Amino acid sequence: MSLLLRSILQGLGWELGKTAAKEAVEAARPETDAEKKAREKAEAKARREAEKRAAAEAKRRAKEAKQREREVDRELAALKKRMRD
Repeated sequence: MSLLLRSILQGLGWELGKTAAKEAVEAARPETDAEKKAREKAEAKARREAEKRAAAEAKRRAKEAKQREREVDRELAALKKRMRD
């Protein structure tokens, strides 16, 4: 049993080491023009989507603020009407 467990752990260590080495080589390798262009395109798309979400959120907040303002104005008008009556 001990030999089996040791073999499994060695295999796992080998796989982890191999994966780490591949990632290190990939990170050290210079980026090609196609990869750079694809990365920049993805970053630009993510930036545009974030700007869209921010604009939609600002629009939603403005709409909610306007609705609250109208509600306050209605309540104020109702209070003024009660004061006059």
